Amino acid sequence: MEHQTNKQPNKQELPRLPVPDLWLTVSRYLASLRAVLAPCDKLDDLLASRVQECHLDEAQLRANWKQYEQSDLLVRQFMLNEGPELQRDLKEYANKCQNWVSFTAFF
Repeated sequence: MEHQTNKQPNKQELPRLPVPDLWLTVSRYLASLRAVLAPCDKLDDLLASRVQECHLDEAQLRANWKQYEQSDLLVRQFMLNEGPELQRDLKEYANKCQNWVSFTAFF
């Protein structure tokens, strides 16, 4: 019985990974931040419901809320400024190579 030592797949056989939609990616990012930092629509609702449930005091809950608001603002600025251009550049790059994910020279 012959033992095969090279189990690495042929790179030509791997499917090309699509570049994820930027709006969907940032929406998912903000949703994940919101779930952790600001799970209510209003800070007052958060304070009323969470102070009793978790081990964070009011100051930490307020700091988390502020951090979420700052992150949300930065993401919105990114989407209005360099985000679409960087997404376009990444899509162009992805069309020119086999695996855009693992090639770090682009960045």
